[in-house]
Amino acid sequence: MQTKWISQRKANEFILQHHRHHGKIVGAIICLAAYKNGEIVGVATIGRPSARKINSQEVCEVTRLGTFGTKNACTKLYGACARMAKDMGFLKIISYTGKDEEGTSLKAAGWFLEDDDCGGTEWNGRERTIQTLFGEVEKYPFTKKKRWAKILNVQKQNFDARNEFMRIVEEGYKNLGIEFAKDEKELKTLRS
Repeated sequence: MQTKWISQRKANEFILQHHRHHGKIVGAIICLAAYKNGEIVGVATIGRPSARKINSQEVCEVTRLGTFGTKNACTKLYGACARMAKDMGFLKIISYTGKDEEGTSLKAAGWFLEDDDCGGTEWNGRERTIQTLFGEVEKYPFTKKKRWAKILNVQKQNFDARNEFMRIVEEGYKNLGIEFAKDEKELKTLRS
C-alpha cells in the first residue's frame, strides 16, 4: 500500500461516497489517498483546526479520513498525514473521533489521546439549531468527541516550552522582588 497526493475534488468524491457520517470538506491544506494495487482504498484531508482556540500556525488537523475498510489503510493514512504535517513545519497534528470509537488506527500510528471529552458545541459554546422547511427547530447533532494528537517537531516544541517556563520563572521572581538574570553579562551587572 502506498500514499500519494490527491486533488481536493477527488478526495471529496470519495468522502461523499464512503465517509460514515461527514460530508465533503470546504477547504484543505493537502489531501492524501491510500492506494492498493493501483486503486484508491482511502483518503485523508489535512486542514486548519476546527476548534478556534487552537493555534492554526502550529497545529493542523486531519479533518476527514475515510476508507473501504482495507486492512491498515487508516493507520497508513494517519502516519502519512503526520509525516506531511511535520515536513510542512507544524508542531502538532490532531484529529477527532466519536466518543464510542476506540482509536485503534490512531494508536497504531503513534498518536495519543489528548482529550476524551471535548466538542459538542458551536464555536461560540452554544448548541446550534436549524429550522426545517416546515418551521420546526431542531438541534444540530453535535456530540462529544475524543481528540487525538501527535507531537511532530519535538525540538522546536521543547524550545518553546523552555522559553515559556523561563518566562514564568522570571515573572515569579519579579513578584517576589528578586531580579532575574537572563545571561552571564546580566548576572555580572546584578552582582556589582
